[in-house]
Amino acid sequence: MPKDHLLCDKTEIIATQLMGNQWRQVSARADRIKSIRFDYVDTRKLLFLKRRDERITVEVSGGMPVTFLRSAEKGYFDEYKERLREFAYNNKITFHDDVTSQTV
Repeated sequence: MPKDHLLCDKTEIIATQLMGNQWRQVSARADRIKSIRFDYVDTRKLLFLKRRDERITVEVSGGMPVTFLRSAEKGYFDEYKERLREFAYNNKITFHDDVTSQTV
């Protein structure tokens, strides 16, 4: 069963990420977030099979980027996009939506 791994507060994002074999919470205040980007990435499912997947990347200054893939987040991915789009607008964060500008 998929779980919601993203919480967008008024001025902070809290994401639950799999690091190694443990789930960890990563928090980033709005003043530390450089940009939020929606784009496509080619991922490998099997040894030779490549698949195009949608990705959300939150660039954080002084830390690792927070990344979500549509294939991993299944039911919540579209909600993540709406929450992050609104968060970027409210906090005046650079926002790139490369998904709507490209055709698959």
